[in-house]
Amino acid sequence: MAVELANHIHEMTNAELNSTAKLRFTDKATQVALAKHPYLLCRKYLAHNPNLCEEARDILLAGKANSVKANLMIEGHLNHAPEKISELYFSMKRRGFGWWQRGIFARGHYWAHNDAVPNTPVEVLEDMYDSTVKDKHHYGTDRTLAAIISHPNATLEMAIRASTSENENLKQAGFARLIEIEKAKEK
Repeated sequence: MAVELANHIHEMTNAELNSTAKLRFTDKATQVALAKHPYLLCRKYLAHNPNLCEEARDILLAGKANSVKANLMIEGHLNHAPEKISELYFSMKRRGFGWWQRGIFARGHYWAHNDAVPNTPVEVLEDMYDSTVKDKHHYGTDRTLAAIISHPNATLEMAIRASTSENENLKQAGFARLIEIEKAKEK
């Protein structure tokens, strides 16, 4: 039946494509066929699938849609390749995005199927921190800054900068990260 479903992808309605993409039990052949399908929303849902196969992941990653790649990152499908996360971030930054979009690189999204944060590289975290500090007048930037500082890849220098902030929440996040770094040294 699995191969049969993959052979009938082109006959499905958009709602059926989306439902199949979301289904955790969708077989590999069908996932690959969905990854090749031109319907963007379907590919976005597929990128969120926690049981996404590597072949479908690679097809989605080779595409042009940054929104699909962001969904792959949010779900942890790019944690093995932090350089891909870096490429995605700087590609999105060149096209223009706001402080709130930077947050997905620090904490993922609340609707992600896993609890893991993206394996965002240090150079991205540092750029995010600097860019978000410049946007400080926007509502919610403090939460984004705290998420950046709380990220497991945040550096000692970033934590020190945050711990000296005038903003109490950011200062607390900086101190918490300093404690985490010190505990990691003791191990």
